[in-house]
Amino acid sequence: MTKVLRFNLFQPVAHFRDPKVLQDDFIATLNLPAPTTIVGMLSYLCDCKFNENLEVAVIGTHEKKEVHFSRGEREDFWRKYQTYVKKKEESLQKSGTTYLHYKHNIAENRMMYSEVLRNLELTIFIKASDAVLELLLENLTNPKRYLSLGRKEDTALLVGARQVGYVKSTPAIVDIEELEMGHVSEALSKQVKLMHSYVAIDEMASAKLLASGTLFTLPYTYQDLAASKINTQKLYRNYIYIEEGVYPENCTVYCYKKNQEESEYFLWM
Repeated sequence: MTKVLRFNLFQPVAHFRDPKVLQDDFIATLNLPAPTTIVGMLSYLCDCKFNENLEVAVIGTHEKKEVHFSRGEREDFWRKYQTYVKKKEESLQKSGTTYLHYKHNIAENRMMYSEVLRNLELTIFIKASDAVLELLLENLTNPKRYLSLGRKEDTALLVGARQVGYVKSTPAIVDIEELEMGHVSEALSKQVKLMHSYVAIDEMASAKLLASGTLFTLPYTYQDLAASKINTQKLYRNYIYIEEGVYPENCTVYCYKKNQEESEYFLWM
């Protein structure tokens, strides 16, 4: 048995930008957050940096996807406007003559369409040292900051079972089992199925696994955990997002038994 932290999150609206897609007119969302997104939320919640790598696993479903529209002026326009204002005397600013900036410069609009997830439900597992697990448990049980995953405005709630009402979910340190899967027939016979989650892949991944979902390249940790966020490099892995489910083979699968009849199966990312 291995001790890990398990907790549920619910987000009415969520957006997780694909770090490899740079276009701004239409911004698609990932179906689940990347490991660094989850660790970043926990670091903010605990108001500290972790000096060790946290192992992360996430299982999640959403009700539907929507496209939200927003507009504004492009960033370089406002930067130039601020420079213009600083060069003018205070008396000219008070008299309203700074409107000349608008007269001689085009305020180009920035149109953005953002894809979002509605009613996202997540189950998150964290593997770390005993001290870090206790720190996380304390801050999740008695949070001193609000939770948001992805965008700052997308508040996350520590609840589960949304379909029967907002039922509070208590974070807990739980036991998980390791299941060694050989041939796929073993997973079939035991009904061990991975679904609604990311599966890390490498150059030895089977063609069946590669065809089971959508390929993403996501950050899973930072090169230097002690450095500031802007001074360290993200490290990336390739993942397949599994929606409908796949029976694993030739790997170690982790299992949390919710009760006698229901279990959650996952892989560390």
